[in-house]
Amino acid sequence: MDKNKENPDFYGCNDGLEEWEIEERNGRLKEISEGLTQFLKNTQLNLTIKQFEMSLTPGIPSCVVYGNSARPTFGTDWIYNSAIPKIKREVIRAVTEKALETVGNETAGAYVLRGSATAVSKKLIMQNVLGVRLSTNGDSCWEDIEKMFLNAFSIELMSWELLNSVIDTYEEKYMRYRLWNKKSLSALADFLLFDHSSKRNNVELPAMAEDMEGDRLSQEKFIELASNYISRYTEPDGTEMSYPFFSKESYIFSEFIPLHLAEEGIKNRLYNWYLEAHESNK
Repeated sequence: MDKNKENPDFYGCNDGLEEWEIEERNGRLKEISEGLTQFLKNTQLNLTIKQFEMSLTPGIPSCVVYGNSARPTFGTDWIYNSAIPKIKREVIRAVTEKALETVGNETAGAYVLRGSATAVSKKLIMQNVLGVRLSTNGDSCWEDIEKMFLNAFSIELMSWELLNSVIDTYEEKYMRYRLWNKKSLSALADFLLFDHSSKRNNVELPAMAEDMEGDRLSQEKFIELASNYISRYTEPDGTEMSYPFFSKESYIFSEFIPLHLAEEGIKNRLYNWYLEAHESNK
């Protein structure tokens, strides 16, 4: 059959390919289409599988003219080098747009906007992309959502790629850090340097216990470790834990200016408290 008459908009879809290569390509395209369809059913994205037909159709569009030496072939290499990257870009764009669409309408202090850009982005994806009702009692679990992303895809798109896109855009457009003051910095020192494990059995504090027993840390290394511990303890949905525990005046330290960007006076004060705690631990 004349391929031009069968599909007048695309030409040469099988040119230069062996029969087994055509079968392999078609099987992979079917797998991608089925996986993508299932993923779209599991999300609230404004996308349909029909919008990806062009990207999943092998061949040269009739509006494109190639010289004889530049005519491409449309086997599995075309899928990995052209079709999949196009689909991934569109899905990432749609997820990012959908995740962030309600940010401007959220009330001040809304739970979905508490925590670091990473924590906020996870919750926005769960809430707006997947329709998960967020809860402070631990019912919403990012790890479960992450597994769903991994299982649904057939286009080699990992959940961290989606998350990173949302994080980057949220940080650029919406993230506003709080300023450290004496009370919040004192609470951070207390969180990092003193033992409160009896108050929260599932968190093994003090966060920096192992760093108190060895050689004294330089200020640079101390600030690096302290920054890591700020984001170490999280609720199941990714929100960093607030401290002091069970207090109306608790802090989520990841909402404050990152320590490596803080003023020297802030870093010096925190480091001096570390030196005092390290000395008393000998």
